[in-house]
Amino acid sequence: MRHRSKQSLYENIMKDVRKIIRRHLNEINIMGVEVDSAIQGKMSDLDDIGNDIPFKDRKITETVQGIYRKMFIGKYAYFMKQNKMQDTIEWSYKMNSACTDGFEGRLVMNPEFATFIYENTGELGIQFIILHETMHNYYNNVRHAQKVDSVAANISVDRRINGEIINRWPEFKEIPEKIGALL
Repeated sequence: MRHRSKQSLYENIMKDVRKIIRRHLNEINIMGVEVDSAIQGKMSDLDDIGNDIPFKDRKITETVQGIYRKMFIGKYAYFMKQNKMQDTIEWSYKMNSACTDGFEGRLVMNPEFATFIYENTGELGIQFIILHETMHNYYNNVRHAQKVDSVAANISVDRRINGEIINRWPEFKEIPEKIGALL
């Protein structure tokens, strides 16, 4: 009997705590993006994916594509190829930041998000985001991760990925703080 009452008390407390956390998550920005939008839509919902970018974003998209291509012949080439990343970034305004399909190596990024990252951290910041998305493929393909379907689960996975990037490649240790990414 006592065990059930403790469990009931715990469940009631957690129900209240979850409401408070959700309310506060709506006020937090990470990498310039509101946390409550941490779960991106499905790739199939991004019906504006492509390379036809409005003129105002053309320079940043060309710059980021160049950084991405350089990563395939440099220090990160093996990791990117191992995780089957495609050779170009696709663009969409219907998402807030960047995402991958998790398996096939498609990388989609919002040009405005790319601008924010590049203006705040330069090439290293863009590389960090690309490696972050590549790491999602790594977890799905190598570790057979379960589907991430909640904001809390996505934040947890993102934190783990950010920490692993810094452990593997110490040159990125200052990037998360500069862009407001969680560790």
